[in-house]
Amino acid sequence: MKIFTKTLAAILAMASLATADEKITKPDATDAGGRVASTKFMGNRAGEEREFEIAPGVKMKFCWCPVGEFVMGSPKSEKGRESREDQVKVTLSKGFWISKTEVTQSLWAAVMGSNPLDGIGPYGKPHP
Repeated sequence: MKIFTKTLAAILAMASLATADEKITKPDATDAGGRVASTKFMGNRAGEEREFEIAPGVKMKFCWCPVGEFVMGSPKSEKGRESREDQVKVTLSKGFWISKTEVTQSLWAAVMGSNPLDGIGPYGKPHP
């Protein structure tokens, strides 16, 4: 958990550096909890994509997940459904940016400064 927190903090710090020169055309906004957030970090619509520089010269695409509600899980009628895949209502009280793709070993190393899986992967090739 400590590594995850450090990684998230590093990505957010680098994203703020990458967008520091961005002009804000809207005033600050208030989220569902009444908290004020800078609009330079808020998306305009679900699925909106933005590219942030997460380390010097390293960019990564993120997608906006807005405040709202949705149903997660599989309906009981879905073929191949497992018994643990019940549907639940999810409420997002804050919008957030999520990576469009998985974090590769190269991206991890660029942000964290080290690669915990240095070496050869399971198919005889280096980790990406």
